[in-house]
Amino acid sequence: MADIKSYYLATNYKVAVFTLPIRIGQIHPELEALLLSYGHTQWCYLTSWNPRSQWQELETNQSRNKELLSMIEETPSYKVFPGVGESPDGDWSEESFLILGMDEKAGYRLAVKFEQNAFVCGEKGSVAKLVMTELS
Repeated sequence: MADIKSYYLATNYKVAVFTLPIRIGQIHPELEALLLSYGHTQWCYLTSWNPRSQWQELETNQSRNKELLSMIEETPSYKVFPGVGESPDGDWSEESFLILGMDEKAGYRLAVKFEQNAFVCGEKGSVAKLVMTELS
């Protein structure tokens, strides 16, 4: 699984409202400012596309992401922003969500529910962290 982990580590985690992508192991100044403006201290970046890193049809992925968004929106305190996880060469991408207010534990539960090998999370003042799930 080390090989697949290297892909996650290299991914650009883009968010529609940011000029630069979130990168694993780095603090993101725009994300820090966004957390402050909404009064949150934690965040997660999730997708439901391509469960277990197995390619799915576009319609299937979009349907899965609608279900994920619906579950996220069950917690009114979360603030959600659309994003796209993208390979450095732009060969592949997955529609995703940045969720302010979601802690690692809640992110983990959703990642496993939607059969994801990994997700990204962090806290105010800390670097973005890759979390591998039990499925990886």
